[in-house]
Amino acid sequence: AGQRLAAYLAIAGHPVRRSTVAAAIWPDVDEARARANLRSTVCRLGALAPVVDATGTSLSLAPDVDLDVLELQQAVTAARAGVAELTVPRRGVGLKLLPGWDEEWVELERERVRPLALHLVDDVIRLSVQDGRHRVSAWTCDGTRRLATALVPAG
Repeated sequence: AGQRLAAYLAIAGHPVRRSTVAAAIWPDVDEARARANLRSTVCRLGALAPVVDATGTSLSLAPDVDLDVLELQQAVTAARAGVAELTVPRRGVGLKLLPGWDEEWVELERERVRPLALHLVDDVIRLSVQDGRHRVSAWTCDGTRRLATALVPAG
């Protein structure tokens, strides 16, 4: 439950009402049980690591927690702005967010994040080819096609 709480808050990116978090993480139990589960999880998680900022009404991820999704968003923004030295997030680009999780809120975020990862892959390949570096892993079919086209002489 602690992982799901941290993931939910990371995805939200802003303070979220406790009742909203409880309903999302424990959709199959009544509201009172979900809120009790949330209180217990926040308490246990706080004892392990200070990753959640809690108030009486809301929860958010602590500001010093590193997020790979945020790194991905920043890399895509930099690529779109034409930054010369494009850096792929240190954890790489995973094309599936939270694999194995089937919660509805995770599926919705996957739909938002997957195109970001694909855009970054496309931009890294495009910029590498433009700069003549050709030192890039092709992570998508389109990327593979673009890289092959650039590396194989016409004719």
